[in-house]
Amino acid sequence: MDKPGHRFGRIHRDDIARTVVAAMMQDRPPAPRVLNLTDDEPSESAAVVTEAAALRGVAPPPVVAFADALPTMSPMARSFWAENRQIANTKTKAALGIEWLYPTYREGLRAILAQERGNRLP
Repeated sequence: MDKPGHRFGRIHRDDIARTVVAAMMQDRPPAPRVLNLTDDEPSESAAVVTEAAALRGVAPPPVVAFADALPTMSPMARSFWAENRQIANTKTKAALGIEWLYPTYREGLRAILAQERGNRLP
């Protein structure tokens, strides 16, 4: 899908797990708080698909313009694509004293592909 400027963050499941454990291990009084879990580089969907295809050594699928896809979308899909929320993770990482193992979708995709091929990354 091509919708220029529509970016959103992703995060690798291992980074989510590490964040949950780090938060649980903190010696803090119980209190609500917000921890934004997102990677360091919000990106357009087309860029992620292109990177994934390149890692596999195949051509990316044809890009579909948002305006062309809109009439075929479900209400939920329309809702997703109508919003363009971008959040920062700086405070979360500082509060927990961690950095992501996979700071962007690029590292995350490489890790997923390596795992699928049986070459686990540290």
